[in-house]
Amino acid sequence: MTDPIANIERIQAEASAAALTHSDINDACPYPWGSGAGRIFKQAFHRARAQRGGYCACAVEVTEQELDTLQCQACGLRIVA
Repeated sequence: MTDPIANIERIQAEASAAALTHSDINDACPYPWGSGAGRIFKQAFHRARAQRGGYCACAVEVTEQELDTLQCQACGLRIVA
């Protein structure tokens, strides 16, 4: 059974706000990891952190495609902001 996703825009806004105040997604995410809301929050949180910083750990600028996959194409590392 799949979990209904309440309001995607609200979850994304919560994640963007949390990205400004939390450095660790484990502390920031109020949703269960396996839920649809948790996945949306995680993606939006990482996107907001990466856009704020704009760079992977290898110091290459992050592209939109890399934000979608959360993997740096230059070095292969997982993008975590």
